Amino acid sequence: MITIRLQMSAGFLFLFVLGCDLRYDPAPIPSPSVPKAAEQHVSREPMQTLSEFTGKVIGVTDGDTVDVLTADMASIRIRLNGIDCPERGQPFGKNAKQFLSDSIGGKNVRVVDHGQDKYDRTIGDIYADDELVNLSLVEVGLAWWRAPRKLIHVL
Repeated sequence: MITIRLQMSAGFLFLFVLGCDLRYDPAPIPSPSVPKAAEQHVSREPMQTLSEFTGKVIGVTDGDTVDVLTADMASIRIRLNGIDCPERGQPFGKNAKQFLSDSIGGKNVRVVDHGQDKYDRTIGDIYADDELVNLSLVEVGLAWWRAPRKLIHVL
């Protein structure tokens, strides 16, 4: 029984080796190319310069949205760029809002403007004392990184 199994195993190994092409053929690896469908979504225009402004946080709507009062007394609703937090009524939604309120509520902040979202909120990076508040929320586990929805930019 053992002899038969060894002979069968040796036979399969022999057939396997015969079926394999053991010659080394260094075929070139093709370079990746951008599909035509993707090219239409790639911008080759120079990136726009981002604007900045400062103001005082006068309200915290939820964990990723605040209201900032600028020096010219304009109230601007800011949606924190690149993150998402639980909404009101979801687990940890109150915690995220409270953390943001404790961190920047009533403080002067610097906002790097990334444009508007579909709700006409300014998408922005918020800095308080040179610390990126958006990142702070992720670091304490009250927000997660959200993939950007803007088009890919190729330099």
